[in-house]
Amino acid sequence: MNYSKRLKNLQNYILEKNIDLLILDDSISLIYLTGLHFSYGKIFITKDKTKLFVDGRYLQIEIGRAHV
Repeated sequence: MNYSKRLKNLQNYILEKNIDLLILDDSISLIYLTGLHFSYGKIFITKDKTKLFVDGRYLQIEIGRAHV
């Protein structure tokens, strides 16, 4: 999967609709946009930046598999 393309497409949509910030916290969106499986997390998306916030226990498990 091309997760960076999915994020870029979403950022283009945000720009087109003049949205300042999109916050997603449902597990389906997190999987779709990152390819990572979290029981809890948030992704903050602006027109030019993406930040992923998760519980610290996931960092050790998933850090090598991240696509963001």
